[in-house]
Amino acid sequence: MKKLASVILLSSLLLVGCSTGESSSEGKQSSTTESTVISSTTVEETEVEVKADKFAGRTEVGEGTFNIGSPSGNTADGAEVIVFYDPDTFPTDVSITTEGINGGLLSYLYADGELLDKQQLGYSMGGVELQSVESAVTEGKHVLQLVQYADDEEGGEIVTFKSQEYTVKLK
Repeated sequence: MKKLASVILLSSLLLVGCSTGESSSEGKQSSTTESTVISSTTVEETEVEVKADKFAGRTEVGEGTFNIGSPSGNTADGAEVIVFYDPDTFPTDVSITTEGINGGLLSYLYADGELLDKQQLGYSMGGVELQSVESAVTEGKHVLQLVQYADDEEGGEIVTFKSQEYTVKLK
């Protein structure tokens, strides 16, 4: 991925350096360069988003329990949750079980720090679809996080934070 981003960035710099200064060709090169730079930025941001989890290292706070499961088992039993993902199959989800979570607050569900869904949870059993965030179904280990904010607005003071790991394997 880094090599691709470097090639795109180098190509865009060469296009800018080769400008003739003529207004008709300058407009075409400018638009081509702008498109290339946007592609380069998008590639780099995708790499960062997959690696950066805004909740990494955060300790759990708040009342209640949060567990996830799949046909492979569930975290309440200490089992590793494995999700088999096939991009041609819809949907891909994990089950969610909560007990003692404040049902008066909206629960934000994140995969590796990226918002998947918002649900009202308390003593609940349900599920969440993972494929709504592309990085949530990439092969490897992931973290599903439940976050509640004091004012029900994302980015506010966190009053509840719970997390569970799951592993994605491609079919």
